[in-house]
Amino acid sequence: MSRSEFEDALARTVVGQLRTGTGSVSLDVVLRDVANSVPGLDTRVDAIEVARFVFAQLDPTADDGMPWRGPPCPSCGTEMNAEIMSTRNSLRGCERCPQCDLVFLLPDLFAVQTRGDMPALTDNAANQITTAGYAYDGTGNLTATPMAT
Repeated sequence: MSRSEFEDALARTVVGQLRTGTGSVSLDVVLRDVANSVPGLDTRVDAIEVARFVFAQLDPTADDGMPWRGPPCPSCGTEMNAEIMSTRNSLRGCERCPQCDLVFLLPDLFAVQTRGDMPALTDNAANQITTAGYAYDGTGNLTATPMAT
């Protein structure tokens, strides 16, 4: 897919004409995320920027003069590829091994957290978090958090 074909597909997606079957699963995912984002919100702007970033990474004609080599897979030693994948809640950067399909999720590059977004935590004498949503078993192991159980 050329740059102009991608920009046309992106423009059509923004106005509600989602194109699938671009020939790239990654491009299909980011175009779907643009289509599912709410017009007028920052999430739509972010989704469009991510789509352009993914295209730039996949564009075989782009050469920024900086060769990139992925880290070796800890399982089989094959060079890992950088990818953007869609998870249930967001787009996430990852490194995937093309040989054994091992995937490492990278920290959420697109999340914005400020000091005000972080909840105040309290603890007890055993250094266990006592804020609502955190739970421990009888031996003191953490068994639940507000984000996962």
